Amino acid sequence: MLVTPQRIVTNIRLDPKTRANGGRAVRQHQYNFRARQQDRSEDLMATGWGNLPTWAKNDPKNFWEAADEFEGVNRRVYNDVLILFPRELSLEENTELLKSYLSKELKDLPYSFAVHHSSSLDGGENPHCHVMMSERKLDGVERTPEIFFKRPNYKYPEKGGVKKDRDWNDRTKLERLRVSWADEVNVVLERKGLDKRADLRSYKRQGIDIEPEPKMEKKASDLLKVGILTKKTAKVLQLRERRNSPGQYLSSDKILKAVKDNKWSVYRELDVAKKAQYEIGGYRSKTNPDEVLFHPSNDPFIHGRRKQLTERYQKLQDRIQALKDYEKELMLIGTKDLKIHKDIDYSTKEALIDREHFDSLVQDSRRHQDRVRALSSSKGLKLSRGRGKDDN
Repeated sequence: MLVTPQRIVTNIRLDPKTRANGGRAVRQHQYNFRARQQDRSEDLMATGWGNLPTWAKNDPKNFWEAADEFEGVNRRVYNDVLILFPRELSLEENTELLKSYLSKELKDLPYSFAVHHSSSLDGGENPHCHVMMSERKLDGVERTPEIFFKRPNYKYPEKGGVKKDRDWNDRTKLERLRVSWADEVNVVLERKGLDKRADLRSYKRQGIDIEPEPKMEKKASDLLKVGILTKKTAKVLQLRERRNSPGQYLSSDKILKAVKDNKWSVYRELDVAKKAQYEIGGYRSKTNPDEVLFHPSNDPFIHGRRKQLTERYQKLQDRIQALKDYEKELMLIGTKDLKIHKDIDYSTKEALIDREHFDSLVQDSRRHQDRVRALSSSKGLKLSRGRGKDDN
C-alpha cells in the first residue's frame, strides 16, 4: 500500500515594490533588521546580505538608501520575498538552508535578509525570513551609486547602469522559486529521516479539496493577538476550525456531482451482475425489466450461485435507489455548505454529520414547493418542470 508523506507548512511570497506603490526600501530594511527604536523586538534571530557592490559592501542600508534615491519612480526598487520556514527544522537548519538557497537563486543579485521567530495565531512557532533583493545583476564593472541605478548603456557599460534580470518579470518565476525551495526542504527532511514533505503547489493543483486561507496582513494579525477580530481574521479562524474538526464542509453542488458519478458507477456494476445472471440461466422479466428470472435447474452449485448474484443484484438496486433519493434531496435544497465526515465517501448520505439539519433543510424546501404549487393552482397557473424544446 502506497503511503503519502505528510505535508508540511512552508511557503514563499513575492511582492514587487516601486516608489509609486510606497516601496521605500530603506524603511523596509530598517524594519526587517529592527534597527529603529519603534521596531525593536525579541523576534530577530539572524541577519545577512550578499552580492552588494563595493560602495555598500558591508552595509546593506547604504545600498537601499541609494536604491530609494536613484532608482526610477516607475521601476522596481526591490522585491520583497517572504519565506515561511517549516517548523519541523530547527532555526539553525532553516538559516543554513536559506543561505544555500539564496546563493543559488540570487546569484549576482544584491540582497539582504532578516530571520524572525515570532508566535503564530495557533499558538505555535512562526519562523520566517524577510528577503529584500534587487534585480540589478552585478557584472564586475565598478560604478558610483548614482550610475549603478541608471538605465544600461550597452555600448559603454561603465557609463550606464547595471542590467536588470528580466527573468523576475516572468509570471512563472514565483512558481519556480517555490518548486526550488520545496526541493531544498525535502532534501533536508529526507536526510533527517522524517516522513514529511513540502509541496508549495496550490491545494487545487495537489488535488486537495481545501479552501485556501486569505492572506492576512500583519496589522490584522497584531490586532487579533490583542483580542480585536477583523472580518478577514474571522474567516481565517473559521477555516482553521473547520480543518481541525472531525469533519469538513463541502458545497452541496460538489456532493451532488459525486452522487451522480457514484450512481452511474453502480449502474455499471449492475450491468456486470446482470450479465453474470444471464450466464447461469437468467433472463429478463417481461413485466419488470429490473427483475431477472431463472430457468429451472437441479444443480445445487447453480442454485447457490444464483442466490449470491440475486442478493448482490438487489443490493446494487437498493444503492441506486438510495443515491437517486439523495440526489433529489440535494437538488431540492439548492447550494448549501454541508458538514461531512472526512473518512467516509461523501457521495453517500452516511457521510453527513448533522443528518437532522439536512433533513430539516429538505423538509423546508418541500414545504416551500408545496406553498408555491398551491398558490399557482389557486391562480390557474401550471408550473413547468423545465424549459421545453420550443422555449425561448
